Amino acid sequence: MDFFQRIVDVWTPPVKQGNTTESVPAETASRQRIDSGSSLENQILIEVNNYRKSRKLNSLTMDSRLSEIATTHSRWMDKSSRLTHDGWNEARGPQVMKSFARAGENLAGGECYDFQFSEQLTLIVPGWIKSSGHHTVMIQPYFTHTGIGISISRLQGDDGRINYFATQIFGA
Repeated sequence: MDFFQRIVDVWTPPVKQGNTTESVPAETASRQRIDSGSSLENQILIEVNNYRKSRKLNSLTMDSRLSEIATTHSRWMDKSSRLTHDGWNEARGPQVMKSFARAGENLAGGECYDFQFSEQLTLIVPGWIKSSGHHTVMIQPYFTHTGIGISISRLQGDDGRINYFATQIFGA
């Protein structure tokens, strides 16, 4: 459906291992879900709005409906261990289009250790800025609202590894 403005690429930030950087693939191991809380979503909103302001674009307003849809998708990706836009045309897109004329979606996710998560979170928005597809969605001047949802789960074992998935939905 071409009335949806969306991207099909996804970005997984690299995980630092010692002095090197490498991507760590997600596992389908058993997980314990961790509630992310709204402060992480607000951090992403602030970074995106700061970037939009630097480009002389309007700030986005957080929308609870979009955040609920984004959180549901992040939890689904976490449960299925897949970073994917699957379900946009069938589920999320039509839900968003009930309230908005245009919509877009950016995703990020990866695996890291507990102590690396704060750093990983700070890489999401710069990663979207560097990715042409994500960047295109982020700087659309007609977007006025956004919803952000993050899902975090602890992988089984004692090594402190977590998976995280972030979804940002844009609406106009």
